[in-house]
Amino acid sequence: MTWRIHSWDPETRTGAVVAPHFGPLPFAEEQNVYGTRDFRVGEAVLVELDGPSDDLVIRSVIATHQRQPPGTDVPALAEAGGPHASDLRIQALEPTRVELWLGVCCDWCSPGRILRFEGVHHCAIDEDADLWNVLIRFASEEESRALGEIPDGARAYCVVNDHGNGRDGARYLVVANRLSIAPSSPRGALNRPKIREKLP
Repeated sequence: MTWRIHSWDPETRTGAVVAPHFGPLPFAEEQNVYGTRDFRVGEAVLVELDGPSDDLVIRSVIATHQRQPPGTDVPALAEAGGPHASDLRIQALEPTRVELWLGVCCDWCSPGRILRFEGVHHCAIDEDADLWNVLIRFASEEESRALGEIPDGARAYCVVNDHGNGRDGARYLVVANRLSIAPSSPRGALNRPKIREKLP
């Protein structure tokens, strides 16, 4: 059952949630456990409830999609199908090149995309990383500072894991000179192993 924001007042920081068979039920700042200030009417949220069905009490309301740092959207990704993907596979993991397949299940189910980071200086992703429901964005200023000095001409990116299930999962930073995005071939994602190329 999906709960959604029925109403939200940013000034009083109060609102209400509704589900197909329940509500609207009010909530206040005490139940807004992560202090979200920009709920949108109709937005899906995770709701924790207590009590019998005819007298439900809201314990918490959590945004399904955690807000990202401002100014971190990658315009090229937005133009090429968006920054989200339910499935990610590592196609190549080399010292200076990282190639990721993004899509839903496989290319036979829906068109996928190949993200290729070239001129890689840093990559926190390894072959054991279990990535799903990913969000790709630029690294925030704080994340970039934590990496130390970024080489001239390079940019820091962030692969956010498990985005869309409440609080985000782990974040993996990649520093590279270039990011290219291209559609993948129908056979590419199915026939390649998780790690196609890995150099010592």
